[in-house]
Amino acid sequence: MKYATPIAAIVVALALGLYGWLLLFKTSMIVNTARHTHRHSPAWIQNWPFHRMIFKPWYPAYLRCGGIFAWLVAICLLLIARINLLH
Repeated sequence: MKYATPIAAIVVALALGLYGWLLLFKTSMIVNTARHTHRHSPAWIQNWPFHRMIFKPWYPAYLRCGGIFAWLVAICLLLIARINLLH
């Protein structure tokens, strides 16, 4: 049980690293999928607040910033896991 928290932090950091990589390097795929899903969704979903945000020209930059943030959180989790493993 001593290693449960660091292992969990490492697993979450790996997942966030993958998520950040997708947001940074597969941005156009994510944007195209979101736009396609929006166009084929029911009208009541298309009328949700902020749901048309995916059509804004700044949306890919927003996703890339999210990817950088995910990588920063992953790095912090890895540092926390390393500190817990050393003590």
